[in-house]
Amino acid sequence: MLIGILRLFTQFISKLSYGLLGRSKHNQVPQYRNAVSLNADGKHDLQENFETLTKRQSTQDRFSFDHIVDVLRNYSPPEYLVFPFLLKGTINTLFGKGGVGKSFILIDLAMCVATGTRFHGREVRKGGVFYICGEGNKYIPIRVKAWLKHHQMTASYGTELFLSPLPACLIDEMNVKSIEREIKRLVRVHSVKPTLIIIDTLASNIGDADENHNGVINGLFYNLRTQLQKDWNAAVLIACHVGNNQPDRERGATALPSNADGRIKVERDENDNIKMVCMKVKDGPDWETTLFKTESVTIPDISINNGDPATSLVLDEISDNIPQNE
Repeated sequence: MLIGILRLFTQFISKLSYGLLGRSKHNQVPQYRNAVSLNADGKHDLQENFETLTKRQSTQDRFSFDHIVDVLRNYSPPEYLVFPFLLKGTINTLFGKGGVGKSFILIDLAMCVATGTRFHGREVRKGGVFYICGEGNKYIPIRVKAWLKHHQMTASYGTELFLSPLPACLIDEMNVKSIEREIKRLVRVHSVKPTLIIIDTLASNIGDADENHNGVINGLFYNLRTQLQKDWNAAVLIACHVGNNQPDRERGATALPSNADGRIKVERDENDNIKMVCMKVKDGPDWETTLFKTESVTIPDISINNGDPATSLVLDEISDNIPQNE
């Protein structure tokens, strides 16, 4: 009997030591609450630990299936948010080299949706735009003021654009839940319906995670689809850099272009005009390359550097035949 008691005591001490050791190791690394965890060396591990998996299962809706009859009865075909570039409920990338004009296209799209203004003659569905400013929002007000002046408009609370003052960490489940709560708060306060979420840029909104890791990107898309999109069927537009030797694709993991529903390449032509090139449309027809010239707009009520008025660029399409959404 004494031997049995000693054996049980030994097993208890072993389990206790293992638990303390495991807990100690767990506390030494950052905690990413998504499909990617980090091992004790700080490297990404594709297999979730038990604690993270249990937490996810307990906090998310029960997984379910729907009968095909019910699916067909409730089915609605995809709708355009901005024809023909963005479909509702999709995750899209907009990528190009630095300095080609990605940010001006983002502001143009954001302001057209936020004000219900046609995007260079094309149909737009008005709604709330939530702009996650990973690189800060210091210069965005200048670009917004230039856009408003160019369109002979003024900002009001009817302009449904919301900017974040800081970047997010979109691979952290708790951070994404915090963003979701803040969007829901603004929905109540301003009576808006979120229709477009802009992430500018991918690299600056995933913390210290590696954008070249497929597990990181898969976790990002999981969080976007299950947290930020599910209640509103919003479109997501992610601004991305390109690699040094791969100008025709987003920098980073191959899971990024594979998971994206739509892909837009931005580049300059020989006349320094900005080109939007269709690289992928998962649930619709490809659209023709769209060309913009830039126009400088002076904002007299904002001074920079030596007191000179600020200036910014706005876009005007170069086209004789702008397609309309029927």
